[in-house]
Amino acid sequence: SPLHSTRTDPNVTNSVVNTPVTFNCLSLGGPNNMYYWVYDRTSQRLSNVSELNVTSHASRGGSYTCTVSNEAGYDYAISTLNVAPEILIHPCPQNVTLAVENITLYCLVSGYPFPQVEWYLNDTLILPQFDTRVTITTVNSPTLIPGYDSMGEFSGSGFSDFSLGSGGDSLDIRNPFGVSLDVGDIKDPFGTVSSRLVIKDTTISDSGLYHCEAIIDNLFDDEPSQPALVLVQKWTRKK
Repeated sequence: SPLHSTRTDPNVTNSVVNTPVTFNCLSLGGPNNMYYWVYDRTSQRLSNVSELNVTSHASRGGSYTCTVSNEAGYDYAISTLNVAPEILIHPCPQNVTLAVENITLYCLVSGYPFPQVEWYLNDTLILPQFDTRVTITTVNSPTLIPGYDSMGEFSGSGFSDFSLGSGGDSLDIRNPFGVSLDVGDIKDPFGTVSSRLVIKDTTISDSGLYHCEAIIDNLFDDEPSQPALVLVQKWTRKK
């Protein structure tokens, strides 16, 4: 029987996006050991051999269980795939009018375990608890991003803060810095985190460079977005 002898190698892997990852399932016992791998989040059966190959992606992060069985019994072991944070949609530059318009910025990140998102103005951490004009909302899905629907699709409506282009059957979201996102990458939204920063009653001091950071403590370096220049201007009455 393979009981008490099964292990995986490696049992934990920290990887960046689109990196090939191999897990091996090792066990004693026999003869005629049978192997199968299951991705625990979806219960999807992935492989019937001792070796499992996956490509690292936030939507594939989590636990993979290898079960070994033969006529005498069975055993199992678990491997975990952690995925480094990545910025998918960067906050976009904007001009707002003093005390009339709000500053509203969006950030979409990915990674596993789910990243935390922090916002910065001129490299200083924004702390809503010290400014009642500031609201930061963050959820473990892309649903805060304008134009995203529950089916994992982006539409052209509501994209005042993003430029949207299409080609063939694919739809790309492009930020002002030329970074594009294939919507197919987040058909399965697991591992994505969206965050929205809103500042009301704007003042001149709210002008500056804003950026978000994706953070997975103790596993990966923090991942900063491109900076977005926000200018708060005085309102002038049109004649």
